[in-house]
Amino acid sequence: RQGQQVVGLTDMANVKHIYSRTVAIIGGSSAFETNSPNHIGIQFYDIEDRIEPSTKTVEEIRKRVEDIPGGQITVAAQEEGPPTGAPINIEIVGDNFDILGRIAQKVRGVLEKIPFVQDIRDDYVAGSPTVRVRVDRQKAAMLGLSTDIIGFALKVAFNGIKVSTFREGDKDFDITVQLPESDRRVTDILHELLIPTAEGLVPLSTVTRFEVTGGLGQVNRINHERVVTVKTNVDEKHVPGPVVRAQAEK
Repeated sequence: RQGQQVVGLTDMANVKHIYSRTVAIIGGSSAFETNSPNHIGIQFYDIEDRIEPSTKTVEEIRKRVEDIPGGQITVAAQEEGPPTGAPINIEIVGDNFDILGRIAQKVRGVLEKIPFVQDIRDDYVAGSPTVRVRVDRQKAAMLGLSTDIIGFALKVAFNGIKVSTFREGDKDFDITVQLPESDRRVTDILHELLIPTAEGLVPLSTVTRFEVTGGLGQVNRINHERVVTVKTNVDEKHVPGPVVRAQAEK
């Protein structure tokens, strides 16, 4: 869907080329991976060859991509020279990460009401649930199991392990054994995992218990303090950036 909407930009009179830079993760995926930013660049024709004002084309681009689901989209001109950052950059500092996230949402709400403010975003990343596996060492020892063996079984199940390769033409492909992706996204499967012992296969739940707890997301710090930053662009042809910042800080 995203690709189709981006390709659709080629019907715009001022657009000469579209290129993209993406981040790919190689290996087994996890339900708790942090998203990586991807970049799509649009090259306009030279100014003398443009059919309409560049600002009009940029506004049309914003309208076409604003409804793409599941992403945070920023439309901005390429910077020349050293990076200068967003015109409005509000840093929220504190100890409680959840409270910082709530304050960031309130700041975003204030900015959304200010005219000519564009591409509001923040770097708050909510924590993903964390599953802790507690091993009953006494029960495990009675079955000849160690924490290393149990940990290895979990690693194979969720991260996978390379067991062989096969060759097709002039290319080699890894053969990896791991749980299906749908099973790696639920905790109930932990109760069904079987571990081989001298007595036969034993359910993982026989020697462990599971705790689901909240976890921290990506935490940024300034001078060793937790910080969440709210950024936004401003159409400074209509209103200066310092004026918008003053309004946001009231």
